[in-house]
Amino acid sequence: MAHKFGPLEQFPEILGRIVENDVFLRLHALNTDVQFFRKNRQEIDFIIEHAGKRIPIECKTGRLRSNALRLIRSMTEKWQSPFGILVTLNHFDFRDPGLLKIPAYLL
Repeated sequence: MAHKFGPLEQFPEILGRIVENDVFLRLHALNTDVQFFRKNRQEIDFIIEHAGKRIPIECKTGRLRSNALRLIRSMTEKWQSPFGILVTLNHFDFRDPGLLKIPAYLL
């Protein structure tokens, strides 16, 4: 078994799991039903329901690739969600009303 030791920034996969776990615990504390979506090799980390609408939530701690948001945008449209939520380490952006980008440290 190989051991990893060092700053979390050097191990983005571990940091990503920590952020996902934190988001899950915060959603669970709200006593809301937390679901996920997986199709083929794509997934949405969390789905919650608010006012009768599904809200997709995706956690991204690495660089955002151009296709990284395709699934959350398409499911937001398909489910007629008022918006999707993207939890990141460094983006804070409400300019796109269909996708709220919130830094993890604000949760």
